[in-house]
Amino acid sequence: MDTLDTLLDASSPRPAADARPALPLPTLARWQPLRLGLVELFHYDSEEFWFRNGHLLLRGNNGTGKSKVLSLTLPFLFDAQLKPSRIEPDGDAGKKMAWNLLLGKLDRRIGYAWIEFGRIADDGEPDYLTLGCGLSAAAARAQVDAWYFVLERQRIGKDLWLTSPARNVLTRERLKETLHEHGHVFDTAAAYRRAVDEHLFQLGAVRYAALMDTLIQLRQPQLSKKPDEGNLSDALTEALPPLSAELLTEVADALNQLEEYRRELQDYEALAKAVGQFNQRYQRYAAINARRQAHGLRSAQSGYDTASRNLNEARTAWQAAQHAEARAKGRLDAVDAALLAARTRLDQLQSDPAMKDANRLNQAERDAESRAADLVDATRLNTEAVARLEREQRALEELGTRRAQAEESLATAREGVAAAALASGIGEPWRANPLAALTAAEVATLGDLPLDTARKDLRQTTLVRREQLALVQRRIGEVAQAEATHASRQQARDERLDEAEAAAARRSVADTAVETEGNRVVEAWQQHFANLQVLQVGEPPLPALASWVTNLQGDNPARAALSSAQQRAADDLAQQRAGYLTAQKALCDEQATLRAEHGRLAQGEDAAPPPPHTRGAQARKQRAGAPLWQLVDFREHVDTAQRAGLEAALEAAGLLDAWVTPDGRLQTADGAPVHDTQWLERPRQGASLAAWLTPSAAATPAINGVLLMRLLEGVACSMHDDGRAEGWIAPDGRFRLGALAGAWAKPQATYIGYAARAAARARRLAEIDLRLREITEASRHIDDALAELARQQERAATEWHNAPSDEGLRTAHADAAAREREFQAAKSRLDEAERQLHASNDALQSRRDALAADAADLHLPTDAAALEAIGAALLHFGETLHGLFHVVHELRLATTELTRQQERTCEAEADARQRAEQLAERRRQAEEAQVRLTTLRESIGAQVDELQRRLREARTAVSDGERHVKAESEALRTAGEARARSEQKVLDADTTLQERAATRQHAITQLQGFAATGLLSAALPEAELPDLRAPWTIEPALTLARRTEQALAQVADDDEAWTRIQSQISHDYGELGRALTALGQQAQADTSDYGMVVSVIYQNRPERPDQLTARLDAEIAQRRELLTARERTLLENHLQAEIAAEIQRLLQAAERQVDAINKELHKRPTSTGVKFRLLWQPLPEGGEGAPVGLEAARKRLLNTSTDLWSAADRRVVGEMLHQRISAERMKADAVGGSLLEQLARALDYRRWHSFRVQRWQDGQWRPLSGPASSGERALGLTVPLFAAVSSFYSQASYAFAPRLVLLDEAFAGIDDAARAHCMGLIHEFDLDFVITSEREWACYAELPGVAICQLQRREGIDAVHVSRWTWDGRARRREDDPDRRFPSE
Repeated sequence: MDTLDTLLDASSPRPAADARPALPLPTLARWQPLRLGLVELFHYDSEEFWFRNGHLLLRGNNGTGKSKVLSLTLPFLFDAQLKPSRIEPDGDAGKKMAWNLLLGKLDRRIGYAWIEFGRIADDGEPDYLTLGCGLSAAAARAQVDAWYFVLERQRIGKDLWLTSPARNVLTRERLKETLHEHGHVFDTAAAYRRAVDEHLFQLGAVRYAALMDTLIQLRQPQLSKKPDEGNLSDALTEALPPLSAELLTEVADALNQLEEYRRELQDYEALAKAVGQFNQRYQRYAAINARRQAHGLRSAQSGYDTASRNLNEARTAWQAAQHAEARAKGRLDAVDAALLAARTRLDQLQSDPAMKDANRLNQAERDAESRAADLVDATRLNTEAVARLEREQRALEELGTRRAQAEESLATAREGVAAAALASGIGEPWRANPLAALTAAEVATLGDLPLDTARKDLRQTTLVRREQLALVQRRIGEVAQAEATHASRQQARDERLDEAEAAAARRSVADTAVETEGNRVVEAWQQHFANLQVLQVGEPPLPALASWVTNLQGDNPARAALSSAQQRAADDLAQQRAGYLTAQKALCDEQATLRAEHGRLAQGEDAAPPPPHTRGAQARKQRAGAPLWQLVDFREHVDTAQRAGLEAALEAAGLLDAWVTPDGRLQTADGAPVHDTQWLERPRQGASLAAWLTPSAAATPAINGVLLMRLLEGVACSMHDDGRAEGWIAPDGRFRLGALAGAWAKPQATYIGYAARAAARARRLAEIDLRLREITEASRHIDDALAELARQQERAATEWHNAPSDEGLRTAHADAAAREREFQAAKSRLDEAERQLHASNDALQSRRDALAADAADLHLPTDAAALEAIGAALLHFGETLHGLFHVVHELRLATTELTRQQERTCEAEADARQRAEQLAERRRQAEEAQVRLTTLRESIGAQVDELQRRLREARTAVSDGERHVKAESEALRTAGEARARSEQKVLDADTTLQERAATRQHAITQLQGFAATGLLSAALPEAELPDLRAPWTIEPALTLARRTEQALAQVADDDEAWTRIQSQISHDYGELGRALTALGQQAQADTSDYGMVVSVIYQNRPERPDQLTARLDAEIAQRRELLTARERTLLENHLQAEIAAEIQRLLQAAERQVDAINKELHKRPTSTGVKFRLLWQPLPEGGEGAPVGLEAARKRLLNTSTDLWSAADRRVVGEMLHQRISAERMKADAVGGSLLEQLARALDYRRWHSFRVQRWQDGQWRPLSGPASSGERALGLTVPLFAAVSSFYSQASYAFAPRLVLLDEAFAGIDDAARAHCMGLIHEFDLDFVITSEREWACYAELPGVAICQLQRREGIDAVHVSRWTWDGRARRREDDPDRRFPSE
């Protein structure tokens, strides 16, 4: 909290907290939020957040969890969905509900979130409704269990608790037992949402879901921080309902088959791509491999040559090293002899008798040097001791002076403290204190404990006097505050009285307007019913309408009756039109069929017997032979009746149209049976068809007449069947084929014989002409009927659209309800003001009595000025007392240091005497050592000098000899090592040569094996290879390797290129294999040390990749054509039916919603008179997301019912929707997503439009983006949000529904004046709210009341501190904690 907040916190009076505050009570007839609650969620054990006038502000720094409170309660307790996209204000999918319970460290936890609503019922008694959700999470499972409850009339924290007396959270089962008859527990979110809608909103499932979407979108964090029309448009767009998932699923199911075709096509395309890539790289792979194999042999040969040279060089170096080692051995022997002679001479000199005198002289020199050094050290120590003594004596004089000055300062400080103590009224305690009573010497030697006690006594005396002063001053402040409060509440009571009287007057005017508007609506509907022509309403519901206009309960009965009539008329007209269109289509189809038949017959084409359904469509194409009826004619003696009977029997038996082959034998199609009937030659019968039929003169030459006669003779023909023949035909229409017998009749022969066919053709032409004339007449009658139906449909639409509007009545009712709420709120505020005025009067008298009593007890004046003087004196006493403490400290410190300095001075004097004595002793010893050295030098000095010279020369000779021996020994060792190394190099070089020879032979074998795989020929098709059957020698192999490297010189064969091509060929082979496997084929590769050789098995036979490409191209083209045709057929069938109708309904609903928002905006201009309006406009065609043809399709969707669409209308809408789906499918590879998601994006009508805000300026509507202040632009983007929510609630049929709006990080980026106006609009729109903000206090005169909860957290502590305030429209005051977290034990 900032500094201002801290001052307010410290100065605001706090009521006594000896009892729990009373629970908030409802004041309105509609449902209004009273309390939010969290139990064991986030960092809360149990916490409540109370509303004031339906308003709650959660404020605090980032990270305190204010948005968390909002996300865990609203709109979650309406929506009941655990998805982060709907719970979290920022929609972060990473924020899981389980974390709110477990906090990342607990094993298991159960918690609750709840909200309480209240209203004044019709009987004047308060009614309550609580919604809640229980949540359970465990670290061992990812999912969170949830259950929901609705509590009626009883209240949490009074009638029941969500925790036990032992503070254990209730489980689901315990909750059911606790609620008992006063509530319900729901195990599913769907059932809970229905119950919430029925209790609070009564919107129905679709509109309730739309309300939830709207609240979630408008809750977005900092929606107004950067005023952006795009953000506003996105929020309002997302609030519109999308197409139902069920409908999209139906369309997606219809497209699933097409998706299968599409996937198969993609598999073929992937196969073609893989084959192409493989072809591009396989030759390069062989080339790189061939060059590497050739390079391997060349490298092996080079290595062999190098090893041979190295062996020869090593042998030469070994011989030279052996000679060098012999020379080093000779030099070492010579220097060893010289060293031995030098050592012998040195030993002789050291045994000379003169060496004893030399040793005595050396010892005397060392003693003289040591004594001289001791004398120097003693002199230095003596000088330092004298200097230290002088320093300590000067310090002793300085500390004596400091002690005297401290005693003088003590006397002065005591005088000042005594004067200040007398002025502040504490003289007696001062005089009794040791710091005032003791002498300076006594104070200087006073112990630490008595000194600290004396200090504490004086400080305590000062503190007590200061508290006495503060108490009296606080009492004076309390009296002043009580007087100001009393005056303020007196004024507030007067203002609330004026407000209540004004609200009562407005309520009366609004009630009169409701009555007037109701009469107008009834009269308008009565006139409209009287003028109806097409829409028929049996009995106009005028009595029900007269009742409805008074309360608006349910739907408008007149509009409902008219809607039923309109639906009936639309159904009837649509059925009639569909019937006419069906008949018209049937006539058109028949007419086209008859005209085609007429044309064929007029050209002399004979009619053929109808083919049976068992015949294959392609059975007779490209097939030798002809049907029987084309090959025979009746004999002359056969009369007309017999001809008809014979043809009828043959046709019924299936023989008339049976196929006759040139050889009379059964034919097959490559061994498979032909789906057709054939006439086969059977044994000759005595009385056969040959006596009745004869080969026709017009028969095809391929069928021999003799063959036809044999076929006819195989079927018996007589009036009586003797049962011996396989087949029998009678002239009267009877027949038998084996066990099958039957009969048929026809008036005359139609197919056998030229004359019969010509007569049949003439008869059919006459019948067709007659029928065509009948069809033309019938079509004309249908056109007239369709025209009349169109006129009736247009009249029906006019009667429906011209129905009287009840918007004015709804507005009047809404205004009356608002005026009633205003009056009730004003009355409640007046009662509250009366109560507060009486309480402030009692508080004022109490504060005055307390001031008088405390001032008398403490012997202090009640005058503020006199108290200030005493306070100043007390402050001066404290300052002088601080100076006294400092002087006492200095005195004690000076005394202590003086004592210590005296001790240090004595120590320095003793040390100086000791150092002087040591100096004299060291001087005597040095003089004696120098005398002894001088005496020895005079007696034996010359003889010792000569001996020492000769010793030095001998020692030098020995030293030089040792050095030469060492050097020559090292030289011999080095020579030996060099000889050993040379010998080893010879051995190594010989081994290397053998290895290189083996490597070269392996390289030859490797190259020959590589050539045998065919990869070398693939890389160099024209290369001449040695005989692969015999082992290669070095010469032909090396020649081939050189030629290969020369031919492939431009091919990079380094390790990087080889690794890359291997990876690429493996990847391409994998792609090829997967593509083939997807189509039921396979690819295989043989991998060896020489490389990878690939063969492709496609459709059960091997194929080279280049040959496979051409076959795939043709197959892909064919499948694409088939997919496009099937896709268009299915999509158009669906798009012109369910999808178009649903989009039409949603578009019209959105237009009505925008109209309602604009009516709200029109009624509520800003304080400066600026008006705004909202436009919902289609995107320009060609823009991002705008369908091609949107404008033309939108006109039809908005202005014409789908039942009244013409074929052109359906085509326009269908093509627009088809284009959207096609465009989205084209982006599928980049965007991704399932088919259902693609359809949802393609058919999202919301994304075809955008919202724009205009403001009324200079007599015309102008874009909000034009010249305007930042405050105006922010208002222009914020006010429509409130209007959108208000219009949603205003259109609801349930008058008692709550009117909540949720804002996270509200009004960021808006100045104070604009914020005040926004708060005023919230009040005017009659909206309840929960707002979160980091800095907002919401204390504006335009807002009559709000509860403020300041949240504070400290990192590492699992708790949130909540301090509570309320704003009543005039002042902000601190409130007590509800203290209802847990039940009493």
